[in-house]
Amino acid sequence: MAFVIVLPMNIIKEYIRYPFMFKQDLKLKRAYFFVNPYRAVRKFLQKRGESNPHQYGETPIHVIKSLIDAAGGLKKYQYFADVGAGRGRISYFVQKVYGCKVFAYEQLGLFVKKGKKLFPKVQFIAGDFLKADLSKMDIIYFYGTMMKEKEILEFTCQVRKGCRVISISYPLTDYDSRFKVTNKVEITFPWGKTNGYIQQLR
Repeated sequence: MAFVIVLPMNIIKEYIRYPFMFKQDLKLKRAYFFVNPYRAVRKFLQKRGESNPHQYGETPIHVIKSLIDAAGGLKKYQYFADVGAGRGRISYFVQKVYGCKVFAYEQLGLFVKKGKKLFPKVQFIAGDFLKADLSKMDIIYFYGTMMKEKEILEFTCQVRKGCRVISISYPLTDYDSRFKVTNKVEITFPWGKTNGYIQQLR
């Protein structure tokens, strides 16, 4: 009996444009065959006492590509940080496409452990990115849609002048007047349409 796997058209288009992601996604599926990433994050957040443990999601690669390009792109000698990197799929994609130095910050030890094996060219860093040194970064991807105002302000204090920050659904100017929005892009996630913002310190 033959089994046919039907992929959504948007995924097929991504694999056609970036064929290396098909192979990498197969590796990810094997690595997490017995582990559901969503369930793992939910249990982790429940143990921390979070009021909403259903916070995990992954950014489509066409979204991160359009956002980075809207931010001016990345050179091979530059630094990119994915704060809240999850399984590291986006971090791998950015390193592969732009050839830059990529730092993936993630609190869940399971993701860090597997990510280091799957994506050796990405530097995975275990722990809270709010306590990390982000002063070398040229672009920071800050999804942050579920973060509290206090945490957002802690994050903005870490950003150096000249660094471009990508945020989703809201600009950092809503919380910190030191920033200015330099670009805005309409993007589509599996859950719907929203805006991505590129901003820098004034």
